[in-house]
Amino acid sequence: MEYCKTKIRVNINWPMECHTPRFTYFWNPIYKEDMSTRLMIWHYQFLLLMRNKQLLISFLILIALAFYAILYGQHFRERQQTIVQGIEEKLAINDSIARKFVLKIDTSSEIRKQNFQYRPMAADVIMRKFVVYKPSEFSALSIGQKDTYPYYHDVNTNNSLHSSVIQEMHNPNKLQAGNFDLSFIIIYLIPLLIIALSYNVISGEQDLRTYTLLRIQIPISKLIIYKLEFQFILVIGLVLFFNIAGFLISGLTIQDDLYNMLVWISINVLYILFWFSICYLIISFNSSSSLNALLLGSIWIILVMVVPSAINNISNPPNEDEMIKSTFRRGRETDVHHELTQQQALDSFYRLKHPYPVPIIKNPGAADIMHAQRELINREANMYAGYVIKRQKNQFNEVLAYGPINPIFITQYAFNQVAATELNSYLMYLDSAESYQTKRRYYIYDLMMNRKDFGIKEYEKFPEFTFQQPTYTFSKFSKDSIYIAGIIVLCLGIGFRQTKKRFL
Repeated sequence: MEYCKTKIRVNINWPMECHTPRFTYFWNPIYKEDMSTRLMIWHYQFLLLMRNKQLLISFLILIALAFYAILYGQHFRERQQTIVQGIEEKLAINDSIARKFVLKIDTSSEIRKQNFQYRPMAADVIMRKFVVYKPSEFSALSIGQKDTYPYYHDVNTNNSLHSSVIQEMHNPNKLQAGNFDLSFIIIYLIPLLIIALSYNVISGEQDLRTYTLLRIQIPISKLIIYKLEFQFILVIGLVLFFNIAGFLISGLTIQDDLYNMLVWISINVLYILFWFSICYLIISFNSSSSLNALLLGSIWIILVMVVPSAINNISNPPNEDEMIKSTFRRGRETDVHHELTQQQALDSFYRLKHPYPVPIIKNPGAADIMHAQRELINREANMYAGYVIKRQKNQFNEVLAYGPINPIFITQYAFNQVAATELNSYLMYLDSAESYQTKRRYYIYDLMMNRKDFGIKEYEKFPEFTFQQPTYTFSKFSKDSIYIAGIIVLCLGIGFRQTKKRFL
């Protein structure tokens, strides 16, 4: 290799243009020296890690907890899938029985037109249609708020859709117990591992009286970066191992779930960078090991426990007194609708805002009065029961508004969006279920109030439930991650300035 005054020319059997040293970074002897120093420090850090029995035991415990969390989440999802499969089998049996019933009482022939108005309603009762929010493949890795509510509902025309939801929302055991999954390991335990590894990156050398010797051989600012690089690679490798194990155990495939896998891993990397940037910021002030540990532990407690609790208290929780009043009002309104005269019930029915056209009946029968009363009762039931759901949604959106000061919640929210287990996804499902129930109910009203024939063709035209689980798009991920990325840049910038200032 021949050196000229300002350029480096590589002459190894073939011609090569001259390059300035800054464009031959990988050929630069200074870079080779830095890389050699970096690898030497990494090797030294690895040896220290192997000799630290407490950290090794912590790693083993963390690995055991991670696999337990993955298996627990998988068991939780398999239990849901078993129930969903049982519901689908029951629906198939009910459909077969209902078809036989419809064929038996087919109103398309004159002989079978007795009491024809009740036949569509009877077929609906026999069918007993259920709708299901099927668990996604990623739901085993991030059990969300959706999983504290019922994931299947009876949409029979005589049933109140939200009644089971209200019962689950008042179940204190479900609301307080929580779930142990892989996202819990990453969000709550991995930061503790990062703190345990990095709190004494420099102060530990001062405690061992090796700081002065190291300072002579290498700039302390570089030493901090090299050590944190090793720890970052170590933690990232461990978390990737957890993620790959979770993907395999959950049955995820690259062909079907590559996008969600990449987003999930990106959330992990960003969250780990967030905690390393905080550690770098605290280390840059050149404090003692005990003070660093105290500050980092306090930050963990504040971010994980204090801030989420404070935000939940600031947000308006559902008013229990108002819920109780709504329940009593619902009961009173139900009694009032039953006490209405036939004409009053029909008049109240026609005054409603109907999503589908309804006929004006000149000579109403008992079935028509029953439908009118049933519609009035269903409207009241869904209105009062849906009150709690709306309050929950408002509270959840208020918590989301505090996202910039709550990075822990942002990360959990991102995980739950990938898994389709966050509350807003569930509320979208409830809206679809309620719309579907209304569509079925008005289809029956159309058959019965218009005195239409009801045979197997009409039975097969019953509306079907369709619901597409929301996808965590790249734009949503970018919007959620920009807050954490901003905190990372801020911490690294302040930490870099402090490092240059305090470690001369």
